[in-house]
Amino acid sequence: MAEKSKIVRYKPFPKHENTPGVNGQGGRHYHSDSLPLPNVVRIEILSPIAKARYLGQFHSMMEGFRQQLANSIMTPDATLPFYGFFDPEENGGIGFDINANWEQDSSSMLDSIAQSAGKIPLIGGAVGKAAGAVSGVSKVANKLVGAMGMDNTSTGSCTMKSFSKASFAFNKTVKCSWYMPEQEAQARVSITRLMKMAYVRNFDLNSRNDYAKKVADAFRAMSQQIESFNQTEGPNGLAGNLLSNGAHLMAGAVDTIGDMTGVTLDSVINGAIDLNAFFGGALTVAPMPVRLTMGHILDIEPLVITGIKISGSKEQFMTTDGTNIPLFVNADISFDMWMIPDPNKGFVRWLGDDVFNIGYTNAVSEKGGSK
Repeated sequence: MAEKSKIVRYKPFPKHENTPGVNGQGGRHYHSDSLPLPNVVRIEILSPIAKARYLGQFHSMMEGFRQQLANSIMTPDATLPFYGFFDPEENGGIGFDINANWEQDSSSMLDSIAQSAGKIPLIGGAVGKAAGAVSGVSKVANKLVGAMGMDNTSTGSCTMKSFSKASFAFNKTVKCSWYMPEQEAQARVSITRLMKMAYVRNFDLNSRNDYAKKVADAFRAMSQQIESFNQTEGPNGLAGNLLSNGAHLMAGAVDTIGDMTGVTLDSVINGAIDLNAFFGGALTVAPMPVRLTMGHILDIEPLVITGIKISGSKEQFMTTDGTNIPLFVNADISFDMWMIPDPNKGFVRWLGDDVFNIGYTNAVSEKGGSK
């Protein structure tokens, strides 16, 4: 009899901490600690630390810089989650796709050896010529076999394919619906949050003086991160030297530009904003990667929202203020992967299991059967 597997399901994703505030104020909500109700869709913006978990150090620093600037001009409720109701039948099933590409190499192994060996110093010439000679004999033999009406390339180990690429796909459209006589207020709030997640966000020109200060602070923070990276990797490495020089340059530009030129960083940024507006440009904040949770079935990140379609039913009803609005309001939300993560990151939960790091085993137990 098989023993019961002791697996803790529905583990929270790592690095999903919310931004703490001061005395309970000023913090920013990013991630929920619990699952939504069954048949409820929840979409949340990934926190900077959650995004950084999937990135290398350089991209992580750039994302942190971008997020700090974005936070300076976003409203306090900009990172609150979206909620919607979904029908599993309408969504055509909930799942994901994994593809593995295997390709047959058309080039001869001996040809590859000849090309590679020919570049080895000192011995490359002799080894390359020998491999090239054997490759030439092989080609002649193949032609002789073909002339006799036989084939020696369609089967056998010469047809073995090599793995070239793996991809994890979530090109899905999730359909949500609200019954407006009872869910009108929730629908209005949810659609507003959804639009902000998918569309560019407006830049508050009234806060641009504070924004200029945030730019300087973000530069300093990123330069400190680069300095820390340089100390970790060692000052003698090429990447360490380049990043270290860049860190000093950025920090110096922020702290000394006013002393050197008499022009403050604030005035430079504000001048750029005015010039951009004069030529018809409008500053906005780009959308951010998200986490999608569908009831207790699927929990996946990092995704991007690629499209939204809002529609209303033909049937209408009269509201308390005398207006007629659709009986149902629907939202079709399209997703795609932001990047293809390392499976060790545990970026998808299916039925509560971390599918790549689940922990189940097929080892035979002492009592018989499999564990």
